Amino acid sequence: MTSRKEFVEKLKTELDSWNEELDRLEASVKEISGELKKDGERQYEALRKNCAELSEKFKKTEKAREEAKEFLAETIESAWNEMQKSFDKVAAALKAENSKPENED
Repeated sequence: MTSRKEFVEKLKTELDSWNEELDRLEASVKEISGELKKDGERQYEALRKNCAELSEKFKKTEKAREEAKEFLAETIESAWNEMQKSFDKVAAALKAENSKPENED
């Protein structure tokens, strides 16, 4: 099974590859003429637009993932601190209880 990190790297590599291919296609379209050129330009523009949209979605997903990671870290840290306070409070109460003379009731 592929890890998330490997999957993300694969997507980045494919996006880079598609952008390189788009550059080659653009050069090829410029070399043709007539009706084929119009059709080639139309197809090129559609591919370029789709690639740009996919790239933008990928960037937004990465940004959202980073924001979620930060939120999760803050939430965990807050919960961790609250848990530590609770342990400290119980420990202090037990220590106070254990330091009382046994005859006090």
